[in-house]
Amino acid sequence: MGSKYLLKIMIEREGSDLFLTTGAPPSMKAFDAALYDIYKSGKISYEEALKNAGSKNNLRLRIQLSEGKDADEVELDEDDDSGGLSLVSQEDDSSKMF
Repeated sequence: MGSKYLLKIMIEREGSDLFLTTGAPPSMKAFDAALYDIYKSGKISYEEALKNAGSKNNLRLRIQLSEGKDADEVELDEDDDSGGLSLVSQEDDSSKMF
């Protein structure tokens, strides 16, 4: 399996990281998913995970749901513009354009 093939698969699956380990098949994981795993293992704090997340709200939601909170109990940051899926409604200003 060549590196060009692995990079092609990364692009197709929109992977951000490629992990190569001796004796194991290549694996891909998004950065926020890796942060979640590191947080759950206790190696970094909740604040540190969110500080480095590509989408703070997505990571916050994943962590809080994994800890047993209902979706309507999860507090999201309405000012978070870090990308990703948002559960916060945003007005569409394009209707005001002439």
